[in-house]
Amino acid sequence: MEIRITCESSDYLELDEMTEFQGELKERTPEDYEKITNSIYKHGIAFPFFVWKSVRKKYILDGHGRSEALRLAKENGVKIPPLPVVYIKAKNAEIAKNLLLRLNSRYGTITVQGIQSFIEGADIDISDVNIPELPDLSARLNTVLYESPYYEPPVFQLFCPECGDKYEVTDDELRGMV
Repeated sequence: MEIRITCESSDYLELDEMTEFQGELKERTPEDYEKITNSIYKHGIAFPFFVWKSVRKKYILDGHGRSEALRLAKENGVKIPPLPVVYIKAKNAEIAKNLLLRLNSRYGTITVQGIQSFIEGADIDISDVNIPELPDLSARLNTVLYESPYYEPPVFQLFCPECGDKYEVTDDELRGMV
């Protein structure tokens, strides 16, 4: 596997040049790391790491999950390219911690209807999206979609191989034929 960089930055660091900063602020399961790794393989490194440069080290403020997933991939022989970084200014660790908490704060709520509106017309796989206030997002989104008064089921065109007639059927009708 190859790790692709799919964003641009004015600076890049090797994985080993960056130090974890948040400690035990977040818990992640092996399944979480698997999802992060799969996302990296699918989309590349699409966002830069946010890094605070102290006097002695370069600390990760944002990107801890990705960095750990990349460390695990490296242990399995995957070559990790230099990673894009954006430097966050902080005079000391206290200010950096304060900024880290703000970075992880959510000043708004994502709703099923909001996601439905946002992804409408786009072919987006949400099966690996983790939004804590919306567990089982895929199932809930499908329920909202099908209950919507604006929902129109997709129509498929079928052609009879013998006579050449064209038929239009919905997904539900197609399932009933099988």
